Amino acid sequence: SSLNAFHVELLIGGMDYKAWKAFNDEARTIRGVQNVRRREITLEHANIDIDYSYSVDNLADRLSEMKTIKLEITEISANRIKLKVVGLAKPAETKEEE
Repeated sequence: SSLNAFHVELLIGGMDYKAWKAFNDEARTIRGVQNVRRREITLEHANIDIDYSYSVDNLADRLSEMKTIKLEITEISANRIKLKVVGLAKPAETKEEE
């Protein structure tokens, strides 16, 4: 039986378009994530909707464990998580040294 997804709004501070692409690719691989939709990216934050099958706390845990982008949870409520970007992983193809 497929679980009913519920709607979580993410507000992510300091997320530019490049960071959004990294986030989007990895977020879609998280178990329970049914859909990821970008509403807008402004200078202040990205506004993203996620349809998710488990609890908001569970999603917050998954998001804070992401590999390609480091996110810190700043606020959490019943259906909204506020986060901020604290780092991006270096792309594998740009090696500093051989």
